[in-house]
Amino acid sequence: IVGISGKLGVTRVITLPKMNSTHTRDAIQLQLSQYVPFSPGDTSYDYKVLREIKEEDQLQQEILLAATRRSMLDGLLRAMRKAGLVVVGVKITTLSSFTLFEDQYFDSDQAVAVCDVRDNVTDISFVAENLFRLSRSVEFGAASIVEAVRRKLSISNEETIEYLHYNPVDLTEVFAT
Repeated sequence: IVGISGKLGVTRVITLPKMNSTHTRDAIQLQLSQYVPFSPGDTSYDYKVLREIKEEDQLQQEILLAATRRSMLDGLLRAMRKAGLVVVGVKITTLSSFTLFEDQYFDSDQAVAVCDVRDNVTDISFVAENLFRLSRSVEFGAASIVEAVRRKLSISNEETIEYLHYNPVDLTEVFAT
């Protein structure tokens, strides 16, 4: 299973009238340009019905839509095949992060944020009422934190990483200047 950065994918929670899966896919395809920031012809997507809800005497369905650029995905899949790997699935990292911890927050009565901090990007998934609600990618990652702490303490990169392993750091203090 390949994970793609949240920057390269789109996740949205949308509401449509309750209908069968064929009609749901057709409705999403017709309205795709409203949900994703790239052309529908260059979009690869999938969806999952999260729950049924009743609105104004009409049965609705809340849907999690995940999409990415087909051109980017095709290039990634070709590279994986060329490397001799068999891809059985593609996940947007924000959704991957959520599904890793989904069971731990089952029946939680609080909203939960799952943060996937990588070198230069942090993906944040928000879950409420046991359902994925929203995700965002932020151009801020571990490299930014290490560099800010390194400058603040005037130590080397290696010393900074060692320091961060054993000491809590208040990021509001580190980035306050």
